[in-house]
Amino acid sequence: MIAVSGTKMDVARVDQVIQFALLEAGRQDDPFERELGPIHLIKYAYLADLAFAERHDGETFSKAPWIFYHYGPWAQEVNARIEPALGAIGSMRRVFDSPKYDADVTRWSKTDDSLYEQLEETLPSEITHAIRRAVRRYGADTNDLLRAVYATPPMLRSKPRDQLVFEGAPMVLSVTEPKPERSRKQEKRQQERLRQARASISERLKAKREERAARPVAPPPRYDDVFFDGVAWLDKLAGPPPSDDSKELSFDDSVWTSPTRGERRD
Repeated sequence: MIAVSGTKMDVARVDQVIQFALLEAGRQDDPFERELGPIHLIKYAYLADLAFAERHDGETFSKAPWIFYHYGPWAQEVNARIEPALGAIGSMRRVFDSPKYDADVTRWSKTDDSLYEQLEETLPSEITHAIRRAVRRYGADTNDLLRAVYATPPMLRSKPRDQLVFEGAPMVLSVTEPKPERSRKQEKRQQERLRQARASISERLKAKREERAARPVAPPPRYDDVFFDGVAWLDKLAGPPPSDDSKELSFDDSVWTSPTRGERRD
């Protein structure tokens, strides 16, 4: 099996992968998705190596020494390249307090279409496709991203502190998977459309119930002397019923020249 021990990491490649991941994030419509932290960048670099290894017999693009650390793939050497790699392209660094983690949190952001296109031409297509797909799918959603990388074959075949081996079973989240994935923005739009549709249906049903409740109810008929006198009066107006021997029905000749005879009835 191919392992990375004793193999020197390609610093230039790692820097390019980190830069491309942040620049891809900078192209997202949602401002929240344009900022990435070190944990996101490291995991996207791992997914890039995962996709590359599938096409190259288990050999990774960065040759970084990935290990199973805590709850996901980790390479301190990749982590150490984040600040110099992003500083080299003039990325914006934001640091803020986080009560959740009881520590300062760092977020990076950068938008540069020209540099993005340059790196897109430089990096292998396996790398750019994998990063583009992953960033659009997970963005800055740490929990979903961590769950995704934890479920990859190199992680599932290892135990904590093991060095990850990329050769073997087909890789998940591969760029060769035919099933298209919706971006986080598309998911949000779909959820919003469903919410609006449910609200619209609920409003229409409520309006129908209110309309039925407000509709006057016809009182039940009263079969009293007034009713029976009225029926008798109507029968008198109608005249006597035809005799049982009558088998002929007569119409006035004017029916033949009636305008209704010329109208088309569909």
